[in-house]
Amino acid sequence: QFGAQKANCNSKMTSCCMPSKAVNSELIDLITAAKTAKPIAEDVIDRCNKTEAKSREIIDFASNIKTALNGVDNKLNPSSYVELQKLCQDEDMKSKLTVASEMNDLAIECAEKASELSTTMQQGADSSPEEVKEAFEKSNSVDP
Repeated sequence: QFGAQKANCNSKMTSCCMPSKAVNSELIDLITAAKTAKPIAEDVIDRCNKTEAKSREIIDFASNIKTALNGVDNKLNPSSYVELQKLCQDEDMKSKLTVASEMNDLAIECAEKASELSTTMQQGADSSPEEVKEAFEKSNSVDP
């Protein structure tokens, strides 16, 4: 009986035999891509979180300037003038410009890492055994 089951095995994987070397190699490539993608994804998340934190800092600064400017209409509200003066100190402005530059650099790095992640995931999908690709396509097809 075992011999009959073994004879029914095709060149790919069936329930009665181990995967062929080709399928095994494809599975290893898929697992490798997944292992590669995980730290890249974590890096993308970290960079995006840092970018978001810096953007909040810039938004808060701009909001403070807006609030101070709301006190300035036809007449100059002395407290608004003092607040604007504090906000626009050279060192504070330079600090915010540095934060904006850092945010820009982080956003670019985040986009580059996201692109790297996408490429890695595509390589993993491309290295999947045909049976996996077919099952995935079948599960994602929509019947009218």
